[in-house]
Amino acid sequence: MATTDRPAPPHVERIFDIDPGRSSRLTLPNGVTLWVCGDRPQEDVVRLDMMLRGGRWHQRHLLQAGYTNRMLQEGTRRHTAREVAEAFDYHGAWTDFSCSMLHSYATLYCMGRHFGSMAALLHEVVSEPAFDADELHLQAAIGRQNQRVTLSRPPFRAKAMLASMLFGPEHPAAAYATDADYDRLSPAMLRDFYNRHYNTANTTLLLSGNITDDVIAAVTDLFGRTVTEGDPTPVRGLHRDTQPADDMVRKMPMPDAAQASLRMGMTVPGMDSPDYLLLHILTTVYGGYFGSRLMQNIREQKGYTYGISAGLTAYPDASVLSIASDVNAGHIDDTIAEVRNEMERLCDTPVGDDELEMVRNYMMGELMRSFDGPFYASDARIYLLELGLPDDFYARSVEALRTVTAHDLREVARRYYDPGKLRVAIAGKIA
Repeated sequence: MATTDRPAPPHVERIFDIDPGRSSRLTLPNGVTLWVCGDRPQEDVVRLDMMLRGGRWHQRHLLQAGYTNRMLQEGTRRHTAREVAEAFDYHGAWTDFSCSMLHSYATLYCMGRHFGSMAALLHEVVSEPAFDADELHLQAAIGRQNQRVTLSRPPFRAKAMLASMLFGPEHPAAAYATDADYDRLSPAMLRDFYNRHYNTANTTLLLSGNITDDVIAAVTDLFGRTVTEGDPTPVRGLHRDTQPADDMVRKMPMPDAAQASLRMGMTVPGMDSPDYLLLHILTTVYGGYFGSRLMQNIREQKGYTYGISAGLTAYPDASVLSIASDVNAGHIDDTIAEVRNEMERLCDTPVGDDELEMVRNYMMGELMRSFDGPFYASDARIYLLELGLPDDFYARSVEALRTVTAHDLREVARRYYDPGKLRVAIAGKIA
């Protein structure tokens, strides 16, 4: 019988090949693009995504895009909100409605044998919304109360302050709703956004799961025969003037808070930059996983916090490098100093071979994990469509991980990591 040499670590196989799933692009009779994503799983489950160009970037009033999307499920011209919800529940279906900076989404999950009837109901929900005034008043009241609770939390306050410092208070990436914005919501406001963006020219469909000929035929009959007139909404080449704050530090004392929420950040190149993939790897080294520089220094060695992280957030015309942590009031200044110190270290000293290999393996594992499950191919395709990325983005990501060197990371750090440009927002218990 074979024995295992326990003191010897197992062999680690380096993997630099991933499969983001096959996607076939079809064009329906009315011109709508339908992506059929991934391989058929054994489970009889189907997912249908409606992706419509038009999101928070395009709204004329705060909350307009989100509540237009949210109110789709609150009743149609033929069925009340309760009837719609009960129909989906009875058939074991689940829906999700969401709104990003550039797009609005309506997603259906259901069993394949119920797809025809559930897709028909989703089509009714999206094409015949009632925008009932009473339902809107109820949903606005719920949203207003949730917003008040959110505003009482230091992490949200610090995040909002940082966004305002980076972009200016009126920028779509920084503007946050007040009670007055909820009071201004009306069916006419939602109908205005709906008429401008919920049309055939703005629609893309995605199918994943157990896709049969009957499923494709049902989608074609429901979504591919008629045309809703309207102009296409631009989602590329967008730009809004920013008004970065003159001050580099803002504080909001909240005496009842247990800790202080610390947010630091600066703008960096967007995903269209040739340096973006290397910048993403560098940011993972800096603060993107549990063994990162920030965690090792500020949590493990100094004990200032239970957790600290750094990440990149992409916007239509820029990206933001942000650092987030919650710390005791007595450690705020020390934490800020160490965040800057670690940034300077990456500019001055090359990353060690073992550390780089750890980050490389971690990021490959995370990338592979995102391609697991019956619906991963839809998520992968939506990510490309949302951000306007080319089809070879995932292959280039893998190639960047395979070939990156310590010298590459130091050069990228020297180009973009400037501790003097970090803006600081602090909310909560401040000494």
